[in-house]
Amino acid sequence: MIPRFMWQTVSPDATGSLIWPTAFFDAVFRAPNGWSIRDYWSRVTFGLLDLRFDLANLWWLLEREQSSLRDDRGGMIAACRAAAEENDYSLAGYDRVVCFVNPPPCNAGAIGAPGDVVLDQGGSLEMFQHEIGHLLGFEHVWGRNGVYEDPYCVMGYTGLWAHDIARPPEFARLTTIATDFWRSGRRVAAASLYRLFVRPEFGGSGALDSGQGAAGFFDPHVAHVRTGEAVWLTALSESSGAEPVLAVMPIPEGGVLAVEYRNNTGDDAGVPPAVVIQTIGARSPGAGHHEVDPPWFEATVEPQAGASALVLNGTDLAGHPFGGHRVVVEQVATASGVHRALISLH
Repeated sequence: MIPRFMWQTVSPDATGSLIWPTAFFDAVFRAPNGWSIRDYWSRVTFGLLDLRFDLANLWWLLEREQSSLRDDRGGMIAACRAAAEENDYSLAGYDRVVCFVNPPPCNAGAIGAPGDVVLDQGGSLEMFQHEIGHLLGFEHVWGRNGVYEDPYCVMGYTGLWAHDIARPPEFARLTTIATDFWRSGRRVAAASLYRLFVRPEFGGSGALDSGQGAAGFFDPHVAHVRTGEAVWLTALSESSGAEPVLAVMPIPEGGVLAVEYRNNTGDDAGVPPAVVIQTIGARSPGAGHHEVDPPWFEATVEPQAGASALVLNGTDLAGHPFGGHRVVVEQVATASGVHRALISLH
């Protein structure tokens, strides 16, 4: 559900902008146009998610001061939920709520994963994709320097390797505050899909199958391998759904090594082609962070025969040693425009 609100008392530094028309909200969030939030998440999850957004027909007054509440994400969401109920609009039947407040700025984003979201007109399409990802249960990805540090996942930093999409002619005169609004993000990493969707006995959480609406598991897209085994992986953005896009190998020290192939096509149009190596459950963000066993970006390998990378050859954050694992690109091939790589894990 997307209820929309106008601040009763606007802060002096609020960003003036015309209210987006309902037709634009429809196009951004739920229209079958190829670039909406609904279409994006359906496509990058291989149809495991089918978002259904209801949009409130009216803008309601949020009887609060913007300056006193705009930094409190949870407070804004609670106030919006209460205001919707006061306007005789029950939110009880909805899994999650996307509260839209105007004018900007506010501390836009999600609370929890999965959790409700608050947004404003200062955001970009990619930022909306990222925050709706949290609503669906995806956590931030991590990397060498901490949180967000996976350049190959939309749940990392926004603005990195996004690609332009064509502005629809019906919105040619519509003004957006974000100058990069018409840029769509890279795909969610296959490792993130694995963590969220795969059955618990295969190392995933299986979270959305437990009652929150997943259409199925990610298992058919995963190849489970042992040390020394090789498997053909199809580029994530080019898969028809009938072949593996992720190779997973258990790590003796705990967790799994996850390898995927990314090519600069489709939703990945902006990424440099690479074989991407991640781990799940091998490293911990440590105290003070809410993510639990997030996908962790380790390295990339050039998609060319003979290229390789050694990962986990040091210690974890607690000082425990890793044994070291090498990922090797054995072959690469292209047929009918589909790129594939034969990968071995050691």
